[in-house]
Amino acid sequence: MKNIDLSQKLDQILEILQTREAPKPLNFTEACTYLGVSKQTLYGLTSRNRIKHYKPAGKFLYFRKEDLDAFLLRNPIKTREEIQANAKGG
Repeated sequence: MKNIDLSQKLDQILEILQTREAPKPLNFTEACTYLGVSKQTLYGLTSRNRIKHYKPAGKFLYFRKEDLDAFLLRNPIKTREEIQANAKGG
């Protein structure tokens, strides 16, 4: 696997983020970059149906940014203040 330096990776992420005006699904490689995970990791997530994805032709995988964001923001960890407020009933 070819290593990408940090500036190239940031350029790829910026390019993905700038496409928000015309939302289009991300292909597999773009989704890996957006999530910051390896191809092997994303394949594992899709094969176990842990992340929402689309296979319109039954072969290629596509992803919506909204679904990727939802995946990244799952399982929030409460702050101590939130835990204490919930314990006090407020």
